[in-house]
Parts: sequence; C-alpha cells; structure tokens
Amino acid sequence: YIQTCLSQVEAMPASFGEGQYAHPMIPIHSHSGGYPLPKAREILDVIPQIVWSSLPSGRVDYVNQGWYDFSGQCDAEKWIQSVHPDDYDKTLLEFKAGFAGNIEFEVQHRQQAADQSYRWMLCRARPLINRLGQVVRWVGTCTDIDDKKTTSEQLKANELLFKLASGATRN
Repeated sequence: YIQTCLSQVEAMPASFGEGQYAHPMIPIHSHSGGYPLPKAREILDVIPQIVWSSLPSGRVDYVNQGWYDFSGQCDAEKWIQSVHPDDYDKTLLEFKAGFAGNIEFEVQHRQQAADQSYRWMLCRARPLINRLGQVVRWVGTCTDIDDKKTTSEQLKANELLFKLASGATRN
C-alpha cells in the first residue's frame, strides 16, 4: 500500500522549510542530535502499532507503516470514516474532548481493516506541550486489541453459561 501512496505524493509540490512537509504525512525536522528522519521512520515503521501525530487542530500529519498495512488506505485524514458506525459518535466525542481540553485520552473502538473486517483498537494520545504551555502536536498510538477483547468477551459468555448450567443442575 505504501508504494501506491508514495507514488501519489511524488506529483505534489514540496517545500522543505522549517515546519514544511515534503510528504503530507512526514514532517521534515531540523533537530540537532537524535535520529535523522530516515532512521526514525525505520524505527517507527517496525513498531507493531499504528503511530500517528497531528497538529493541534487534530489534522493528521504523520502515520507510520502500521496504518497503511492495517487499513490499506493512503489518506490517513479519513481515518474516522473507517470507524464502526456503532462506535463513531463515541470515538469522535473522545477525540474532540481530548483535543479541546489539551488532555491525554484513550478510546476503544472498532476500525475497518484492509480486508473490510472490523477490529477492536485501543487508541491513546498525548499532547506535546511547548514551554509556553501550548499544544504543538498530538502523538498517539492505535493498538489492535481485537483478539484480547474477543477472548475476554467469550470468557465472560462461558462463565455466564457455566453459572446458568450449574444453577440448573442444582434444582
């Protein structure tokens, strides 16, 4: 999926000034020290989670390879459109409340995967705050918790069946 996305970007004009973007999802930094951008991207791309960042407004400006692999989508700006309809309002409300209050938040919701199935995700975000106390960026992760959540729900259902069955045998 990433090759398709990058080929679409090549036709876009690029500006490389401080705070400008050569790729709509990859910020160009001029930090001294730390990892150079290619090394940082390499590290972020192997993390078994979706890693993202956004501007203070909530506009997504970076996603790692995990997003492309999971969703099959090139446009991470449209992530909310792939949230399960039953979870959409709650998810949108949590994100908006976090952004508005400049507070760390987390939300569980089902997200549509590239194969069109829905998987439970745990999304967490923290604001990056400058010395003046202003949010300059949000950084977050989305972790696929579908197997754990499904197993937990199945265990609860089995416990309920066991209680019902053991109650029926006593009578």
